[in-house]
Amino acid sequence: MIYKYRFFFFVGFLFFLVTILMGEIYRGWIINSQVNDFGFSGVAPSFFSTVSFIFFAAYIKKRVLATTEFLACVLGCVVYEAIQPYIGLGVFDLGDVSAILFGGVLSFLLLNILHKVCSLDDNIINKTQNN
Repeated sequence: MIYKYRFFFFVGFLFFLVTILMGEIYRGWIINSQVNDFGFSGVAPSFFSTVSFIFFAAYIKKRVLATTEFLACVLGCVVYEAIQPYIGLGVFDLGDVSAILFGGVLSFLLLNILHKVCSLDDNIINKTQNN
């Protein structure tokens, strides 16, 4: 069971690294190369950071988040997006808000699927150890 939560940390950390790569390397390359990626480089950090944040929250809680906790995480990301212009960190963009919402829905589904798959593995391990 503890391995499941370590896996949540690993997934969160992986998405955190992808957030950094997308925000720093990929976005810079797209801008310098003047390649049209249809706005993906602009919204990708918001998407990946939302997923990362939710998986880190699940790791800290040591359980799958309740629906209200998911909504609180997503709302926190939207609020952060909305206050960026006032704290000098960026601009408010509806594309980022939609990426945050999509990241929240995807992480909700992914976290619940991973929880069920890991729970199945736990059941198999427990049955093997009891025999």
